[in-house]
Amino acid sequence: MPEKTMEKGRVVRSLAGRDKGHFFAIIEFDELYCFLVNGEMRKLELPKKKKLRHVSLTKTVIDLDCFENNKKLKKALEGFEGKK
Repeated sequence: MPEKTMEKGRVVRSLAGRDKGHFFAIIEFDELYCFLVNGEMRKLELPKKKKLRHVSLTKTVIDLDCFENNKKLKKALEGFEGKK
């Protein structure tokens, strides 16, 4: 079973804020915050800074090639929206 660790490309679900319930990919992180993108609401050029306690890690890590542009990133996260 894959370990849930903080890493670039890890898919997370937002637990708080106006984006609650939406899925994002981690593009960067530190000890308190992670920076999230999804190619639609949050583009690669302007990631969302969110406290780690406000996200839930999933088991999925998307391929780093998806971070080339917003279109590829949006396509990679397509299947997550609607899941809880």
